[in-house]
Amino acid sequence: MYKHIPVLVAALCSTLAIAADSTSGITNNTKTQGEPTNAAAIVKNAAASAFEALDKNGDGRISRTEAGMDKNLSNNFGITDTDGDGYISRAEFMARPQS
Repeated sequence: MYKHIPVLVAALCSTLAIAADSTSGITNNTKTQGEPTNAAAIVKNAAASAFEALDKNGDGRISRTEAGMDKNLSNNFGITDTDGDGYISRAEFMARPQS
């Protein structure tokens, strides 16, 4: 009966080593450098991408015409344009409430 204990211990140790190796491999393979690590970062990146897509002429701000491509932004243009200059800056766009 006791002669099987070393075999069981060896099997258990190898199973744990394989499990630990595969767990670390999953963690290392699913996240690339520079990838967002939380929901807030993902939302921020999505907002930055949306701003770039709406800023068709690349001047760093969204005009009323450009905002017309997004119905929600167009409807809330005056609220989002907090400084009232007629354009939505990147900072204003990023600070707007998400709906």
